[in-house]
Amino acid sequence: MDTTFETKHRRKDGSLYDVEVSATGTYVGDSRAVICICQDISDRKKTEHALQESEAKFRSFVENASDIIFTINEIGIIKYISPNVEKLCGYQKIELKNKSLFSFINPADQEGLKEFIEQNFRFKKLTKELEFRLRHKDNSWHWYALSASWSEDENHKPILLCIARNISERKLYEEQLVYLSRHDPLTGLYNRAFYDQELNRLKKERREYPIS
Repeated sequence: MDTTFETKHRRKDGSLYDVEVSATGTYVGDSRAVICICQDISDRKKTEHALQESEAKFRSFVENASDIIFTINEIGIIKYISPNVEKLCGYQKIELKNKSLFSFINPADQEGLKEFIEQNFRFKKLTKELEFRLRHKDNSWHWYALSASWSEDENHKPILLCIARNISERKLYEEQLVYLSRHDPLTGLYNRAFYDQELNRLKKERREYPIS
């Protein structure tokens, strides 16, 4: 079962820093294994802290943040977006403000985003991160992890404070690790672990498929 959690790691000098650990269960040969990828999320934690500070401090910080910070209303209209979006995605702020976030999301991920927004507004508390593909100005697709918290704007209207982090590199590593766990490194063909998994899946579904 895949899982993601946050914890702290210790540097060589003894200082602590925040990390996000993504764990994926798989097979290596005939043995079960857990593949873990650790991501330094210190910048994201600093950003979350900045959201609780004054607007002046917030704006000063987000201009140089490595994550995209924005707010949306209940139907996904972008009401504010940090200036660093131009550096990170190629868009100018004016191209995104008051536009629907859904316009820039991969169609396959839009239903998940809709549910994510609805749950955050309904329960007014942090929910599990959402992973989705965002189109950059050059029309390339990039994976992002989105976290959000419920709040109100200056007119006391409900909004979501959102932080989006580019995880394209992590997704590439995950795909490579999954491929290596299911294929023979010399021939590139499926290995025994893959066929064992498929047989177990077919048994659970109680179906019969020819395997060639």
